[in-house]
Amino acid sequence: MNSLGIDLSKSVTKVMSDSGFGKAWPYVVMIMLVAVTSFVQQKQISGRNPAAASNPQQQMLMRIGRSC
Repeated sequence: MNSLGIDLSKSVTKVMSDSGFGKAWPYVVMIMLVAVTSFVQQKQISGRNPAAASNPQQQMLMRIGRSC
């Protein structure tokens, strides 16, 4: 499963243990990108629908997002 020269079938820890951080940085960047886009998406959802803020599950997600 190669994409843009990255083997997507390997985990970050496997790549770091085999090759070091030099080869693992694209994986770390992808993980950070997923975290940032998830956070932005949650902010957009809560901003568009104020009634969703009263949902206990939504409140827990927002608390977890703020603590990270």
